[in-house]
Parts: sequence; structure tokens; C-alpha cells
Amino acid sequence: MTGQNYIFDITPQSFNSMVLENSIKGPVLLYYWSENAGPCMKLLPRLVKLADEYGGQFLLMLLDTDRFKNFSNDKGVISIPTVQVYFQEKIIDTVHGAYSEKHFRAAIEKALPRPRHAIISARFQAISANERAQFRAKLDTAKRWVQNGEALKAVTILDKLPAQAMQDPEIELLYTHLDMIRMAQLAPDLKTLEKNLIDNPDDTEVKFKIAARYLVNDEFDAALQTLISLQESENHRVKSRAIRATLAIFALLGESHSLVKKYQFSLENS
Repeated sequence: MTGQNYIFDITPQSFNSMVLENSIKGPVLLYYWSENAGPCMKLLPRLVKLADEYGGQFLLMLLDTDRFKNFSNDKGVISIPTVQVYFQEKIIDTVHGAYSEKHFRAAIEKALPRPRHAIISARFQAISANERAQFRAKLDTAKRWVQNGEALKAVTILDKLPAQAMQDPEIELLYTHLDMIRMAQLAPDLKTLEKNLIDNPDDTEVKFKIAARYLVNDEFDAALQTLISLQESENHRVKSRAIRATLAIFALLGESHSLVKKYQFSLENS
């Protein structure tokens, strides 16, 4: 599952179907934002990161107040950024301002109908303990293949896992890492990519390819620098993709690695 499955742009016309109807099944965060407001752009990557981390336990809806000012006013939104938390078709919490990730995590936890350990989907929890142990063993093997530069072997292992296992956030991060490796294999060399970027400095796809090239060359610092810069994009899908790629590298390096410590603050405050 990717962020595209639980992060959506909505309009007043889709409010009932996207927000109210989905809130019957689980929490929905409705984010009122504007690309012209600095605090909104600062908060967005935090919400995207949380949406990816929780893997679909809540939905994140984005409503552009520049386009739909009257609708925002009708919903009682007088300042941005504002996040309304819907559950069972009712607003159960409202957060005004670009608060910290920790603050929003608490609001999400309060809205979730089941404990935080359910970050693994209900379908994954339903499999037996023995099946789960087998999945973890295969995941560890796939990680080792990635670390040894054998991405194709890792893909072979992951593709054979049951559908339930593919909902696990850890495997999603590993797939993100593998996608970057595949991107690098198909991309031009670094010199060509850097020339393309000079010709078109706003081409985010070229930047992703450059980050991927750095990654396969084990130049993790340069890869992370490039991905952190992509999180400054005003396009929330670019932000989400860059955050997932950054987290994938963090997962590969391990939380005690110096580069993870170096860029963790940038990730949380981008």
C-alpha cells in the first residue's frame, strides 16, 4: 500500500463521500491548507509521514482553502493550518496551527478504535504466529540481499510473500528502497542527470533519479541530502514520496547510524 491509497485531495462536492462516509469505518483527518501559507507547508510532511507510518489506519484528506474559501468558512475554519478529526461522521477533535508530530500522533491515537500496535493491518494480525514468524525470517533475508547489493534476489523473496504480509509498513519501506534501486538501474549516469537538472532545475523526477544513483553507489549522505531537498516541494505527492524514500534509507542504515541522527531533525521539521 502507498500513500496514494490513503491521502486524497478533496472538494466540497466530494466531502460527504470522502470524509463523512469514510469516517464511519475509521478516523479521517481533514487538513485545511494553502500552498501560500508557510506553516501549512511545514505541517504537511508531518501529516504525510504519519499517514504512511499508520499505513491506512486513518485517511488524510487535503482541502485547498484558496480554492474553496466559502466551504472552509462554512465549516468554521477561520485560520490555517487547521485539522479536523472526523469519526462516525462527527468532528471529535480540531487542531489549529502547525503543531509537532507528537501532538498529532496523540490526536490520532485518541481517534483510533484499536491499540497503536495495530500499525500492522488487521488482515496481517489475523495470520497465525507461525506464519508471522516465517514472514519475518523472509523479510530479514530480503534485507540482507539488499544490503549485499542483490536487489533482484530480494524482490524474488518479497514477491512470494502472502498478500497479508504486504500490508506491513516494514515491507513497504523495503519495497520503496528496491524501487529506488530499480530506478537507478534504468537511469542515465550521474553526469547526464546533473546536466539535465541544470537545464531544468524544477524537474523533481530527475532529482529522484539522482538520489537513487547516489543510493546504489552507497553515497548515503548525498542521497539523503537530495531527498531532504525534495521534501521542500509544494507538491504533497512529491513530499510523500521523498519522505518514504528517506525513511527507507533510515530503515536500511539503522536508527543508531550517524546519518540517521544527522537527518532525523531535518525530516521532522521539513
